[in-house]
Amino acid sequence: MPLNPDFPNYEKYFEELSSRILTFIDSYRKEVFSKIYSHGRFIKEDEKYFYTVILKTINSFEGGNIFIRNFDSSREFQIPLYIIIRAILNDIIISEYIIIRSSNDEEQIELINQLNFDHIKHLLSSIKIESKARKWSEEEKQKEIRNIKWEFSKYFKIDGSHNFKPLRTSVDSLVEWIFKNSDDERSHKLIGKAYFLYKDFSKLEHFGELSFPLVHIVYNDSKQHILANELFSSIRIIIAALNNYCHVWEDLEINFDRLKNLEMEILKMVPQQNRN
Repeated sequence: MPLNPDFPNYEKYFEELSSRILTFIDSYRKEVFSKIYSHGRFIKEDEKYFYTVILKTINSFEGGNIFIRNFDSSREFQIPLYIIIRAILNDIIISEYIIIRSSNDEEQIELINQLNFDHIKHLLSSIKIESKARKWSEEEKQKEIRNIKWEFSKYFKIDGSHNFKPLRTSVDSLVEWIFKNSDDERSHKLIGKAYFLYKDFSKLEHFGELSFPLVHIVYNDSKQHILANELFSSIRIIIAALNNYCHVWEDLEINFDRLKNLEMEILKMVPQQNRN
């Protein structure tokens, strides 16, 4: 059975899906990324965060789109594609948490600073191992710690203690909080599906008992409909998130209608089993 009644075979279907994704990405770069960049609207902490997420997502999505085009003809490409999508979904879940958890700009910036501080915390905690690997003296180790705290001084008080409590970014804990504290049906639907896909793709990213069957499932003809549906669900989530995040810059005269129309063109490509 074809994936979509408008396309007679898998190859044509994925070529068209990939073309529509590329059209969306090109338009998104022009309508969103270029306007944010040209206006320098990535300085304020919340705008900087969503700008970074958008850039990561668009670049990853465009790279993964090469694999989408060859989803059936070169099935070995499915594995790296799922790993790319997993990373995108991770960012989406964290971003949705930040949006839902904060009731104003100040709270959102506080959460973003907590998230950002996680990198600095790990830089400091890794000094112990790095100093042994590089055979640093105690004086050299303490100097490196001081340099990190000086370079990222906004995260530390005068006495060297932390200004921010690191945000716990375990996907399980974030999703659990959303379902416990939010009544928003849209968020539940998006986050729920993103979480299920993220957990499935994580079994490819992190080696374990399920890795062996998962790396072989891509060669199973009877499973291609299922895999195509999971791929399409991921694409739907990614595009919905991108079209949501760009509303941070409502004043930049972004053509939101065009982006939404391009999203709808992609949604017309829904695989047969997802219809209704």
